[in-house]
Amino acid sequence: MTQQFCGGIKDHIIALPPDVGTGYYRYISPSKHMELYISDVTFLKKTVLSEHTCKDGCSISFCFSDTLEWGNLGVKSRIILEKGECCVYGKGSYQAENYYEPGKRYIVIGLDLHPCRFQNITDCLIEKKAVSSFDQSSIKLQKFIATRTVETILHQIIRCNYIDSLTLTLWLCRKCRGLRGNQGVCQTPCGVSASPILVVNLYLQPH
Repeated sequence: MTQQFCGGIKDHIIALPPDVGTGYYRYISPSKHMELYISDVTFLKKTVLSEHTCKDGCSISFCFSDTLEWGNLGVKSRIILEKGECCVYGKGSYQAENYYEPGKRYIVIGLDLHPCRFQNITDCLIEKKAVSSFDQSSIKLQKFIATRTVETILHQIIRCNYIDSLTLTLWLCRKCRGLRGNQGVCQTPCGVSASPILVVNLYLQPH
């Protein structure tokens, strides 16, 4: 595992052991209450990873590989995201199983929306019924498609090779601000501007 700290930034990388597969899991926090999770992994054998997560706010998951597959712990039905799709989950505690087929590459980016920083945005997403509950079936899961603007920003984050910590901090903060979408507003039912739009409202289209 490698990690670096500079000011408010945190950057942790866990590489897969050679006897397990190739790739890495990465956690980046470019500033307080802004967190990104990146994974780019290929396993040698069929693998199931259990996950227990507790979220204070909404989170967005983007799929950049052919598919992304997971499900509730102990439940047979599975949820699938395809390439270019994303979904938004609400806050809460949940247990999940992530499924990986041998030799298949999985690329995912996750973005957490902490309520102390993104409360207006998450309220807007909930109001627009864009947020799914983790115990929902795959049929009811609300999926969105990323436009080229979002895909470009996220691919730049994945491919970032800055070594200098300060440069990385400034660059990531700028990219995250781009994802937050300061060019638009979230409209309430009465047509009043409620808040700056995040990815789902400004850049994503219902699937």
